[in-house]
This record gives sequence, structure tokens and C-alpha cells, in this order.
Amino acid sequence: MDYFNPKEAIHQKRFANFRDKVLTNVNAFWMRHGITPNHLTVVGIALLVISTVGGRSLGAYGFVAGFMLFFYVVFDGMDGPLARAMGRTHQGGAIVDICADQLGPVLVVAASIHHMGSNGIAATLFGAFYVGFIALVLFTKQNQITIPFGLLRVKYLLYFVYSIGLLFPVDSATPFMFFFSGYYAIYIVRVVRVIYYHYDQLWIEQNQHVEQQ
Repeated sequence: MDYFNPKEAIHQKRFANFRDKVLTNVNAFWMRHGITPNHLTVVGIALLVISTVGGRSLGAYGFVAGFMLFFYVVFDGMDGPLARAMGRTHQGGAIVDICADQLGPVLVVAASIHHMGSNGIAATLFGAFYVGFIALVLFTKQNQITIPFGLLRVKYLLYFVYSIGLLFPVDSATPFMFFFSGYYAIYIVRVVRVIYYHYDQLWIEQNQHVEQQ
């Protein structure tokens, strides 16, 4: 379960195979010590929560939140390879992985309001459009609807911008969220058009078939 179009999926598969090879010894270490993919996911989520709830409230140690966010990304990228190494890949695990993966942007957007005083309108629009795009692209993937255009995924850039905002007295997130809320709004419109015309074409073909009978 993913949200890549066919061309992107090819590159993603190659990257996944490369990552699995790189993490072979690490996966063996996890398995020797009874660590499961869900353990890595839970640890990653815990680091995410601490980094967003703590944030600037950590005072002089605010940089620690940035490091925690970094290791959340690391653990988020290791649970899949471990699951494949253990032969425990299934749709349930995919759902858990996607939820943990997309929890990051939601919490970081909320934390940027609390810790940096980021603009609430920008944060609301970005969060809504980002989650909306995830839902729509997953829908197209599950229903075998091809999206003929790619997408710029900015969650890692968002984490970097948030971390910069923790280290320096600046609201680095507001302009970022305003810009990319517009980007994702346009993308959502394009995906909805693809979905609509896909099912509209199916309806036309079905009715033509009925008329011929």
C-alpha cells in the first residue's frame, strides 16, 4: 500500500531494494534481540510526540527536539525493511506504517503554532490539504486509477523547517505552509478531476453496453 504513480513506484521499488540490502546487518541485529517492526514504529512515534510536545519548552536543549524528529524519520524508514526481512508484510502492517508516517506532518504543523506562533490559517490549510491529498492518492491506488503526473512530497522539508524554527527565534513554518497549502490544493483538484473522469468514462461504457444489448 503506497501513494506512488506507476513511474514513481519503479524508482521507489529500486530504492526499497537498496535500503533492504544496506540494512541487512541492522535487521539481523533487531531480529536477534526480538525487536519487531511494531516496536520500531512505537519508538518512532514516541520520539515524534516528545519532539513536538517538548519543542522550545526544552529551553537551551531545544536542539534535542530536532534530533528526536530526525530519529523518528530513521525509525519510520526501518520498520518496513525489518518486516520484509522477517517475512511479515501484510495490509495491516501497511496501515500502521502509513498512520505513523502521516502522523508526523499533523503533529509538526500543530507544534509550529504552539512553539513558533505560526499563522493558524496557514497551518489549518496546509494540514487539511496535506491529509486530503494522502487520502485521495491512496484511494486512486487502491482502485487502480492511474495519476499521470508526479507529486512533490514535502514532509521531510517540513520537519527541517520546524527544526530550524526551534533553533532560532523565527517563525520559519508560516511562509512554508502558506505556499504548500496552495500547491496541495491545486494537486487535489487535479486528482479529483482524474477520479471523476475515470468513473464518468466507466459509466459511459456501461451504458453503451446496456444499449447494445
